[in-house]
Amino acid sequence: MIYLDKTIISSLDSLNVVDGQQVKPGSKEFYFPNFRKGLRIALKFKDGQIFLSDTKVIKSNDRRVIIKKKYGRPIIHQYSKFESVYPIMIVALLVLLLTKLPVVMLILQPESKRIFVIRYSLLILLSVLMFFFETMLKIPSFVFIILQLFYLAPIFDYIYLWIFNRQIKRAKLITASIVSNLTFNTIGVFLMYFISAKLGL
Repeated sequence: MIYLDKTIISSLDSLNVVDGQQVKPGSKEFYFPNFRKGLRIALKFKDGQIFLSDTKVIKSNDRRVIIKKKYGRPIIHQYSKFESVYPIMIVALLVLLLTKLPVVMLILQPESKRIFVIRYSLLILLSVLMFFFETMLKIPSFVFIILQLFYLAPIFDYIYLWIFNRQIKRAKLITASIVSNLTFNTIGVFLMYFISAKLGL
């Protein structure tokens, strides 16, 4: 993936890696699925200037290239998959805490709120780390993500809650697991999309 930052997109006419691609108004992402590793990027600007990168790009399959303009000169930066994914994981962690934790606490009414917050926060952190490693290993597919969000997550949440809250009725634990995950899968996913779009992630 080659991503054009807002600092350069308005002045750029075309981007060349294998074939020249005209830059459409508002378009900022270009995907080249089949070109060789190590090719250089050539940029043609609307004022006629041409820039040829002095380093080779896409040195490995997990690279994401971002082109910016700073001090009047293009800057080409290669992000590894880790660098691309971890900001989204931080957003996911915060959104999960904001959407799931209040719902579960409202339903279960735990005796010690402090201990409950710590334990449930660890569960959310574990969920985010699991998804992070799945992404790094290229496991997720659309079907797998849907399965994980709507089936595996509520089951995993229920088991975790039951281990530490056996004094609470199972019906409440099940309700808390289902409702909290539905809250994240609706409001939470929208918040993630909104925040990621605002931050340009």
